[in-house]
Amino acid sequence: MAPVQVDGRPMSAEELERENRALRRQVQYLEGQRETLSLNRASFFCADPKKQGLKSSSAV
Repeated sequence: MAPVQVDGRPMSAEELERENRALRRQVQYLEGQRETLSLNRASFFCADPKKQGLKSSSAV
């Protein structure tokens, strides 16, 4: 099998596997960050404003 060209340079199967593992770790990290942000957003909008130190909209 011929070497694969990545960014204009050949990469061995071992290098490609390392790159693949690194990218998978990045994806896992980013998915975790997305989940954290989603949970934070949900808890912010569902929480009691008085507990957050905010004025409720009905007190205007």
